[in-house]
Amino acid sequence: MGVGGERDSLDYVYSPNILSEQQMLWEEIIGLRSVFSKAWIVGGDFSAVKNRSERIYCSGIEKGSKEFGEFIDKCKLVDLPLVGKKFTWIGLDSKRSKLDRFLTEEEWLVLLKDLQ
Repeated sequence: MGVGGERDSLDYVYSPNILSEQQMLWEEIIGLRSVFSKAWIVGGDFSAVKNRSERIYCSGIEKGSKEFGEFIDKCKLVDLPLVGKKFTWIGLDSKRSKLDRFLTEEEWLVLLKDLQ
């Protein structure tokens, strides 16, 4: 139970690489959004990027980006900013992506503004 009797949660995600399976997972997470109205953080490997700037030297740069962005918007969540590094995954031939992230309510960014 969170502050003021509201439920809070920290949920971990390990998303599949197949877009149709990702979309099913994101729909399940959207369903959870109504359960955790405050203090909700969803983090982990989403296997997706929001836009071109989150991936370099990779093919299929924008595959699923639109759907991933819509999922984040529907949940009314924002990215907790990365400090120090832009990418969370580095592969062969210097391929890089931001696949791992923590999403939360915007209020958390204000409350945790000094967190690094």
